[in-house]
Amino acid sequence: MKVRQSTMGDSDKCLRAMQYSIESSVFHGGVARAIGTAYHKGLERSYANLIANGVHLDPRMAVIDAFEEFDRLVELAPSHESEFSKTAGTFKWDEKFPDAASAKVVIESMLLGYLNDTEAVWPAEWKILAVEQSFSLPLFGSHTRNGSIDLVGVDPDGWVFGDDHKTAGKAWPYNKHHARKSNQAPWYVRALQELYPDAPGYRFFYSIMTYGGKFDRREVRVEAGHIEAIDAKALQVVTIYEGMRSAGMELPANPASNLCSPKYCDYFDVCPYGAALDNQ
Repeated sequence: MKVRQSTMGDSDKCLRAMQYSIESSVFHGGVARAIGTAYHKGLERSYANLIANGVHLDPRMAVIDAFEEFDRLVELAPSHESEFSKTAGTFKWDEKFPDAASAKVVIESMLLGYLNDTEAVWPAEWKILAVEQSFSLPLFGSHTRNGSIDLVGVDPDGWVFGDDHKTAGKAWPYNKHHARKSNQAPWYVRALQELYPDAPGYRFFYSIMTYGGKFDRREVRVEAGHIEAIDAKALQVVTIYEGMRSAGMELPANPASNLCSPKYCDYFDVCPYGAALDNQ
């Protein structure tokens, strides 16, 4: 089984949603996710150009690439059939972004805000090595540690660092980035240790851009204990999933969660604890 940091993230919210994410190919996408993915695509293309040609892509070209990615995601949503409901997925707009035009205004603003900000763009002495660094590494038994790191680079002291781009409706709480609260940082730092074993040390950052254009970069202090904890959690989650599914049981849902809604759950429309109960 391929285990990702998102597998643990799904388990934090709802074990049934985790089951669906492992087993289903349905794509019930939403506008907030599409905005984030489009923003990522623009930065990915710009940093890829930096690696290949020594300069960032023209910001306007990055915006065009981001818009193309956004349009692709909107079109993709209805094309995947759910194995649970046998119905097509649906793309979800919301009150803040009721259409593509309103979403693209924010995508453009965030990308131009990042690429024109000397505090956001990594300086030349922080060398970027890879964009979307994917990995599939041994975890335990036949299971693997999988993922993709937005940026990997080397700091001025030779330490390898990872950077994950985040979009947010508002500024993060002061402690949201802490390793104890994050599956992602320790999961990715362990991957960096295996991918770059000769590095003198490892660092991890979140680069957060709000819809309003406020940028914030936070470094996460990841210690050995954080990595041990996330690996133990991965084993626990896989054991729960495999044990219940091998017994022919569905994993429990968490309808009491504030995230159990069509806005936040890709599977709300097909889950028997979601829309089906709302419509009773």
